[in-house]
Amino acid sequence: METKLTEYVIEQAEYPVYPRLKSVEDFVDGKGNWDNEAYRQAEEDYLRALENLGKGTGTATAPLLDFADETTGRVFLSSREESVVYSPVSLYVAMAMLAELTDGPSRAEVLHALGTEDLQAVRESVHQLWADSYCDNGVTVQRMGSSVWLNEQVEFHREALQTLAEYYYASG
Repeated sequence: METKLTEYVIEQAEYPVYPRLKSVEDFVDGKGNWDNEAYRQAEEDYLRALENLGKGTGTATAPLLDFADETTGRVFLSSREESVVYSPVSLYVAMAMLAELTDGPSRAEVLHALGTEDLQAVRESVHQLWADSYCDNGVTVQRMGSSVWLNEQVEFHREALQTLAEYYYASG
């Protein structure tokens, strides 16, 4: 009997609808004439749709860059004898999700490591980071993949999983 992991999902992230790129052929009529007006309108519509997704505001980069500056040297200096792969984005997002799943002093410590005391600012930063990297335009698909794996024996709060799905696009 085969078990699918999706059978265990409690909260599923829903990705936003991404605008589709139009093909050049969409702007050429049956006689081979180029419809520049239709092309310009489609381009404006596409850019407006990207703006509506919140892409390109740049608001996510400052906290992440500060975090990367603070952590990168520590990671590489602690591993002088071996090769290292480090993704500040992955660690930042994982720690942000951890902050959502903790409370009290534990949450305060995680937020401090992220360089803030404001959980809402972290949510918005990760949400923007996700939006800026997200693409599913019919030609290219790129998504940051995050999930939470829970021990069935440990109590959890559904609201936290809903927050992870909404702001982090993480399923749990």
